[in-house]
Amino acid sequence: MPIQDFLTAQEECRVCMTKCKGEWEGLLALVEQAPQFTAGAFAQSVDDRMPKLQRATRASLARLSIFLQVLNEIESEKQATEGG
Repeated sequence: MPIQDFLTAQEECRVCMTKCKGEWEGLLALVEQAPQFTAGAFAQSVDDRMPKLQRATRASLARLSIFLQVLNEIESEKQATEGG
């Protein structure tokens, strides 16, 4: 497996995790501002953020899974070339 596959998978994982982190940070900021909202307004704000947060989380997990597959393939190829 070329090193480029590893680097691409690593970068895609990093990008998705950074986006996901931003979504979680936005939700945390909303939680910290909760006293400024009525219960209904806070719940609506959380509901409004959920689709993006869920997409970002799923994308991060999918990219992490791909990254792990790439690492496993590299390890398998390494073992095969070393005869072990």
